[in-house]
Amino acid sequence: NNGHREMVRLLLEQGALVNAKTTGGWTALMNAAWRGHTAIASELFCAGAYPSVADSQGWTAFMYAAWQGHTETVEALLGSQKRNALRDREKTQARTLADRQGHSAIVRLLDQIEKRG
Repeated sequence: NNGHREMVRLLLEQGALVNAKTTGGWTALMNAAWRGHTAIASELFCAGAYPSVADSQGWTAFMYAAWQGHTETVEALLGSQKRNALRDREKTQARTLADRQGHSAIVRLLDQIEKRG
């Protein structure tokens, strides 16, 4: 399942609010990142979704993708991230989240980015 990309595109064309939040503070971009729907995450980003928006726990879409181990989604969102979007309000880094879950490919990727500064 690709996350119903065509439906997302149709909703956006009809004026859906790309940065609308649930009561828990989740956006459509966070949901796509959590589920690893890279194409939808990219579609939402192109439509103006804010990747650095945090939910009620302080997590961003990027952090959810890292936690879930969705390397392709992490890569797609990586270029859009500001430094503050890589940490939650307790300063937990996305790299730490990926490491806790055993997602070594994401850890290596984030280590490379960190070294580049």
